[in-house]
Amino acid sequence: MKNNNIRHFREFKGFSQEYVGHLLGKSQAALSKMENGYISISDSTINQLCKILEVSKEKLFEDESILLQSLNDMAIILYDQLSENKKLLLEVELNQEKIQKQLKSLLKKK
Repeated sequence: MKNNNIRHFREFKGFSQEYVGHLLGKSQAALSKMENGYISISDSTINQLCKILEVSKEKLFEDESILLQSLNDMAIILYDQLSENKKLLLEVELNQEKIQKQLKSLLKKK
């Protein structure tokens, strides 16, 4: 069985195969084989992976299409939050400009 969720969560965290393999005490090649379902994964290694990737066993082995939809939903939420933050930043910048103009005006009056 292919365990692509390991790869998805590893990549989502920005971790390389070498890094996760090192934390597991395994080689990059061994982790690659785990991700691609070429070797079975012991319960101990699964528990370690869950800690490293900060994910539950259920999520780690959840159906890939469900996981991808969840990750897509998270990306949409993050994009929306980023858009909102950009709007707020623009508003702050406009307010700064107004304050600077008012300050210059006040300084000229003195």
